[in-house]
Amino acid sequence: MPAPCCKDFFARIPDDEPVFTLAGRDQISAATVEFWIRRASNLLVNDEKLTRAIQHLQAIQDFQRAYPGRTKLPD
Repeated sequence: MPAPCCKDFFARIPDDEPVFTLAGRDQISAATVEFWIRRASNLLVNDEKLTRAIQHLQAIQDFQRAYPGRTKLPD
């Protein structure tokens, strides 16, 4: 389920467009989002999108700290 801030974005994605989703339980999701933030910043992606990505990163990190038993490598 997308975060509330992303529901409008997901609604605008055409059915034939690929989408890649990361879950907070995925042990490599935080590193993947950190990489995206660095690349996006280097490419001068707008601040609002970067801020939202940083918020998602923080939420993933908070989840993984709070629920270490639920984190795992991707299946």
